[in-house]
This record gives sequence, structure tokens and C-alpha cells, in this order.
Amino acid sequence: MFQVVFEAISTGQRGVLAIKDITLEGHQCMNTPHFLHIKGVEVNAGQTATFHCTVNGQPRNNLLLYLQVNFFSATVKETKAVNNRRYVAGFDVKNTTKGDSGRYRCIAQSERGVGVSSYSDLTVKQPPVPIAPPQLTAVGATYLWIQLNANSINGDGPITEREVEYRTMSGMLIDTTPVDKPTHKIGHLDPDTEYEISVLLTRPLEGGTGNPGPPLRARTKCAGEWYLQPRSTFTFYRGCAEVSASC
Repeated sequence: MFQVVFEAISTGQRGVLAIKDITLEGHQCMNTPHFLHIKGVEVNAGQTATFHCTVNGQPRNNLLLYLQVNFFSATVKETKAVNNRRYVAGFDVKNTTKGDSGRYRCIAQSERGVGVSSYSDLTVKQPPVPIAPPQLTAVGATYLWIQLNANSINGDGPITEREVEYRTMSGMLIDTTPVDKPTHKIGHLDPDTEYEISVLLTRPLEGGTGNPGPPLRARTKCAGEWYLQPRSTFTFYRGCAEVSASC
């Protein structure tokens, strides 16, 4: 006893599938390759997803191997022998996007018949980006305290790493620092200088770091300094204003 499953892929138009006849010819399936179960793949958007299909038998020149999903198919990238009875065929889906997510399967086709694997899922995740800019909590002449404010995101989690990126308003990148707390002090800054501060978030797997979130613009305070001038004239800075006194 056996079961035959027919599959039709439609372009959206309605139609009817009619089967005229079925002919059983000996042990036809013995001459077609058989696949082992293929594993699902998860990648971050923009990365390459690689499927590995394990096939019983030996590679043959007259055997066409390809990866299929809906109306898209990818030809085999490489084959590698596992032992004298099995080999692995590799397929790449490059520059993945969310739209590439779906159910994939491996197909082997020759003049002797067609072998089809089980379906396997490709899941494409979007690297996370904070929705809101960080918040300023304290200001000094050489430091800025910020709250990351990165709980709400566009994209996918989980978040495995947080970084603070800051630069001058001229666009010169100063540093990118890993952060493991909800608040962070950025030190060793120049007085009376405006900075642009953003938060970067990272999720698992290669390419999991998203773009910098919306920036916070903040200016450090002016330094209060005293200078002793000749002839008993004192010049000091209070805030950003210069004050002189003589005695």
C-alpha cells in the first residue's frame, strides 16, 4: 500500500487539476535519490542563508539538484561526500530579506524520476534599532550622563549587546563603547562642545547589529578656570563668559 500526493503551484488564478492515469512501473523509486531531513535556517537580513541537503547515493552528472520555494529556485553551490553512501549538497540564498522567509525543500531530478525532501523553514530576522534617542540625565564640562532608552525597538530580539556611539557635530566618530547598564557616563569630552550620541543594539548570529538609533544632541558645559596675568590682573571664566579684575 502506498500514498501518492500531487502538488500544484498556482499563480493566483483559479483552476482545476485533473489526473488522467497513474502507471506503476516496477521499483521506480529505487533509482531516484532520497533525502534525509533538512534543518531549518535562521539568519539576519542581508546575510546568506545556507541549506544543507543530505542525499543517499553518489553524485551523478545527469542529476539536477536545486532548492525550491514558491516560484524561486537556487542551483546547488557545492557537493561534499559524507561517506560512500551519502553526500551533502549545499545551497545559498544570498542577500536575504524578510520576504525570503518561508518553506524550502531540496529537489533532485533526472530521467529516472524526481526525489523531494521534506520542507524546512528559512527565518530571516531584522537587526534591532531603537525607536527613541537616548535621554540626557546630567551634564558636566567633560562628561555627559545618558539613559539608553532602548526598550522599544524596530526589528527583532533578543538583544544580546548594547553599545553607545558618539561623535562631534562635525561628524568625526570618537568612540563606540559596549554598555551593560541602562545608564552610562561618557567621559573625557571637551568643554563647551556639542556631541551626537546614538545607541546600537545587537541580536544573535552574524550581521545582528542594527543601524544606530535616533541621535541625542547635547553640549558639555564650559570649564571654570582662573588665569593669573601680569600686573595683578586676574582673568577667569565663569560659565562661558570672560571676567577680568585688577588690584
